[in-house]
Amino acid sequence: MANVPPADYSEFEEISPRDSDGHGTHTAGTAVGNDGVEMVVDGRDFGQGSGMAPGAKLATYKVCFEDVDPNTGGCYTSDSVAAINQAVLDGVDVLNYSISGSTTSSIGAVEIAFLSAASAGVFVAASAGNSGPAASTVAHNSPWLTTVAASTHHYFYGTVETGDGELYRGSSVTAPLPEGAPAVLSSEVAAAGVAVDRARLCYPESLDPAQVEGTVVVCDRGTIARTDKSLAVQQAGGAGMVLANTAPSSVDADVHYVPTVHVDEVAGAAIKEYVASAAEPTLAILAGDQTGAAPQPAPVIAGFSSRGPSAAHDGDLLKPDISAPGVSVLAAVAPGPNGGRDFNFLSGTSMSSPHVAGLGALVLGVHPDWSPTAVKSAMMTTAYDLLEEDGTPDTDHFNSGAGHVDPTRFLEPGLVYESDVDEWLSFLERTEEVDFGIPGIDPIDDASNLNQPSIAIGALAGTQTVTRTVTATTPGLYRAVADVPGMDVKVTPRVLNFTAPGQSRTFTVQLTRTSAPLGEYAQGSLTWEGRGLSVRSPVVARPVVVAAPLEVTADVADGDITYRVTPGSSDAIDVTVNGFVPGQRVTGDVVSGSPLTVGETNASTDIYPIDIPAGTTLGRADLTAGEGADDLDLYVTDAAGRIVGRSATGDADEQVTLRDPAPGRYLVHVHAYSTASTGGDYTLDGFVVGGPRGNGTATPDPIRGRQARPLDLTVGWSGLRDGTPYLGVVTYEGADIETIVTLD
Repeated sequence: MANVPPADYSEFEEISPRDSDGHGTHTAGTAVGNDGVEMVVDGRDFGQGSGMAPGAKLATYKVCFEDVDPNTGGCYTSDSVAAINQAVLDGVDVLNYSISGSTTSSIGAVEIAFLSAASAGVFVAASAGNSGPAASTVAHNSPWLTTVAASTHHYFYGTVETGDGELYRGSSVTAPLPEGAPAVLSSEVAAAGVAVDRARLCYPESLDPAQVEGTVVVCDRGTIARTDKSLAVQQAGGAGMVLANTAPSSVDADVHYVPTVHVDEVAGAAIKEYVASAAEPTLAILAGDQTGAAPQPAPVIAGFSSRGPSAAHDGDLLKPDISAPGVSVLAAVAPGPNGGRDFNFLSGTSMSSPHVAGLGALVLGVHPDWSPTAVKSAMMTTAYDLLEEDGTPDTDHFNSGAGHVDPTRFLEPGLVYESDVDEWLSFLERTEEVDFGIPGIDPIDDASNLNQPSIAIGALAGTQTVTRTVTATTPGLYRAVADVPGMDVKVTPRVLNFTAPGQSRTFTVQLTRTSAPLGEYAQGSLTWEGRGLSVRSPVVARPVVVAAPLEVTADVADGDITYRVTPGSSDAIDVTVNGFVPGQRVTGDVVSGSPLTVGETNASTDIYPIDIPAGTTLGRADLTAGEGADDLDLYVTDAAGRIVGRSATGDADEQVTLRDPAPGRYLVHVHAYSTASTGGDYTLDGFVVGGPRGNGTATPDPIRGRQARPLDLTVGWSGLRDGTPYLGVVTYEGADIETIVTLD
């Protein structure tokens, strides 16, 4: 009876490494599943499949547990850290982490555990997150691991046919419904007492069987799992479902409970218009693509895949690093919680990360002496561009970093960029403002100089020079070719000569703004071309009126804080201190067990209204969990119930910042994703910053300096109360960056 879980756990849960929902089995199978396995789903044969490194050995470390309620349970930070540490002791070569993480920091417990693993020679792949397509949503912003975005690979087509003969292509792996059936909009068939919005999203048990029986239901994507929506249709007796995107995003092939086609927002709007306007609308679900349209290009970045630029490290580190297949990935699952199936289609960066982890094992099988950063570099510098929906190259590095992983090239990269634990600690001392107290470890001179296979400058004030070192895996002559539109790029030296493998050479890259728009990232590449080899690094640089830290922190009692700014020209720059405003503090306690429902409080969710007046420059909700909390999440919605900000990482503390928010009432939701049975206590501080309040000063004002020459700026305050948190925002004339000043 040792494996019997507590009563509140899922029926499929065991206190053992056994998978309780299929997620772990799917990622493990993707990474190292056996070769030549017949893959059959609901009687449909999809041919043979294989993991990325079928010859590798597998060790699993269970860190996530499922409760009876599928919206609770979770992945405890303490379990993740323990698993990572144990894996290192067990001598693993590769770790996959298909769990999100912090978007703003690299010093959380899990990230530091991965730093330890990487320093021991372990290659780490981690999910970039599923909060796209919004910018600056990428997680795992640590240089010692490889952060993986998700892209399309193979399309499983289905077609929706309307009663008037129009055809719309989407994704489907379910049985068809070629004879068609009467069609209804889910928003029009809500069950008694159910809010229209819940019916529109097809929550389970939200639809009226009397109106749904025998129909094809059109459901909107969002909030809950896609397959939960087809479950709702099945519960109400529906014959089929059309799942419609409401905004640009991926179109996924899921194993649904009823015949289903998932369509994009354009097709979805047209289908809903037809159903709403036709006298007797009908919809049929056809197998394959019946539209005659050209095949969709691939790989294309998934709509859900989290994007850069990184919200951590002032933009001086490019994330994500690379992309891999993450949409409609067919792999093994645990049969119990998957309707008895041995295989299933899943989508997410959880699916793309194990592709790279398995490929990492493949690389180390050929090059066992390579460091984790050499493996990462080999993958990045041999990657290729993704495609846009129209088939043209997608050169936005904030979508996929270096591009899509190419297993045909990464075993012979030519040159690699490597870094080690001392460099990572120096990077953290600079970017996270920590002092490890280790002799010989000092802050790196500039975060952009960390030896990465990419170059990122979050604030380029006129001109900046970065340094890199490459090590040869294939000796020979390499010539630099750089192209960053709107920038003059000077590489010194332009030719590197390596006479033997293992030799290293150092070079500099000077970027000077010419025509690149201020405040916008210029993107391009630096390529070292050798005989038959091409070593390409992505380059992103954001020219600014002034370079300044995005956030600084001080104690109220300090009275002032001094930090470095760098003018982007020799013109005078006026400085304004908005604030300082005190935080509005509340405390509470929540316990996991109930799902988040926007606008509804329960034992797992506390909601606080906050009014944003006109002229507000910045609003912030800052959640600090007490010792009893394991994983709390933070959501901010507007008056219409739309989520306008979220912070739902694996850490307990969360923060949401809204810049130039529209005036109106907002709701701040504190949700317990995973806590002990006694619940999790917390402190929530809310800040609304408008214009100057007369209690802050800046010296000098205006800034008068020379382009690219750093100088000191001192921000002072007076009349503030000790023990109260304050927030201020320093703005610079003509600049679209600002410095948030937090006072504790």
